Amino acid sequence: MKSKSFLIYLILLVLSIKTYCQEKTHSLTFNISVAEEVRPSFNQNGRLFIYMSKHNNPSRWWPHFITKDYYVYAKNFSDWESNDILTVTNTQDWEKWARFEECNFINIPEGIYYIQLVWDQNFDTFGVNAEGNISSKELKVELNASQNIDLKLSDIIKSEKLIEHKLVKLAYYKSDTLSKWYGKPVYERAAIFLPSKYYENPEKEYPIRYHIGGGFSPYARVNRLISDTTFYNWWLSNEAPQIITVFLDGELNGNLYHIDSDNMGPHGYSLINEFIPYIENSYRGTLAADNRFTDGCSTGGWASLALQLFYPETFNGCFSYSPDPISFNKFFDVNIYEDENMFYDRYGYDRFLSKPDLMTNRNISMRDWVKFENVLGYTGTYLDSDHEFGYMSTIFSPKGVNGQPISLFDHETGQINSKVAESWRRYDLSQYIIDNWEDIGSKLKGKIYIWNGTADEHYLDISTRIFESKIKQLENPESDAIFEYAPYCGHCEKYSHRRVLEQIAEKLEEKNEK
Repeated sequence: MKSKSFLIYLILLVLSIKTYCQEKTHSLTFNISVAEEVRPSFNQNGRLFIYMSKHNNPSRWWPHFITKDYYVYAKNFSDWESNDILTVTNTQDWEKWARFEECNFINIPEGIYYIQLVWDQNFDTFGVNAEGNISSKELKVELNASQNIDLKLSDIIKSEKLIEHKLVKLAYYKSDTLSKWYGKPVYERAAIFLPSKYYENPEKEYPIRYHIGGGFSPYARVNRLISDTTFYNWWLSNEAPQIITVFLDGELNGNLYHIDSDNMGPHGYSLINEFIPYIENSYRGTLAADNRFTDGCSTGGWASLALQLFYPETFNGCFSYSPDPISFNKFFDVNIYEDENMFYDRYGYDRFLSKPDLMTNRNISMRDWVKFENVLGYTGTYLDSDHEFGYMSTIFSPKGVNGQPISLFDHETGQINSKVAESWRRYDLSQYIIDNWEDIGSKLKGKIYIWNGTADEHYLDISTRIFESKIKQLENPESDAIFEYAPYCGHCEKYSHRRVLEQIAEKLEEKNEK
């Protein structure tokens, strides 16, 4: 019976593939120009991206949300005069990515597409959508015949600006440490969200929470709390705790984890010794470590835990939700110390960056994801892309002789460099607690809370369980870290600013009762 069902499945699969292969296709020719109003800001050297998708806002999509009909094309150009029209008829010498097939501009399946250009000319930070790059307007095209399409780079990408509000302030600070390391002025930036009674108590110091967002989260993400009527009304009520929140910026300098790095410099030192004192002296934040906390989800989950571990006496608690891999024995789906390849297991089967989530039942292989990052990177590798393996390598890897981080794994074959993997141990938080427990164990009492959903799309719950098993084996003292696993919940599903603020308030109340 099973064999019969399997045979039927194969027949249907073959028919569907045949039908797909017989789809009508058409060719596209692009005539690309630079709008006169942005020419003064146009850099002749950069990387041009062409995004095509059946979803709107194509330059913002990540591939694990896409099944098919999503294409990314990229090519470096130098000495492109801003008044010249660039005509593109094929992708022969372009780097390209598609989820299930590679399409040239001469054989794109017909349908309705959204098309957008991005000119990446900002080399000081990660991100195709980084400030200072130039994009075109999104163009909706019904592809039912071969076409010539005119596209114009017309919009300079700008960072979201802080909302003007009495409870929201900008902290902008020149770091002497980072400026010396980079040999040029380097600034730290954050948004300060003040408690509702702040101006009614002009002499009061307040507990302070350092929040780290996921990925390249801008400091202006505080704006969304102001516009969230439910949250904002609660924040103004007597129920809300009187706590300052600092939204650390993930855009300006590209160091998403806010820690020291061979490639990105002493960001951790700058944060702890320069930026935090500046903020707390400027906005009446606590000057006592027992009233200072850190939190975040995903990237911010890893960073908040790392800051608590690396600087155990600076913070009195971290609230880490769905952290990026905190054990590199389960770095997504890979043990970087024992496995030989990032893309394939020892039997030759694909490894996956994400498992099917409960809503879409989609997943993506590690190989496909890295191929996507390779297209994003100016060098044609993931090392300078604006996604997982790009920024993790930049922060975790040693610096190479060419000035770039040394690759953990080959960007085309997936072969792991075991020496680089060993160098990553200093950022493996499971390893860190083992190596440093004698010094930090007693300083972490009551300070660690980690949440994960058991259906985390990136296997992060498994990484957390490994961390939990390691820390529970440690003695003198025994760890009292709290781990919470929410059945059937996905990545960051239960995280909210209100929840974390209430957790901090509970901790402060317990402290005051002692």
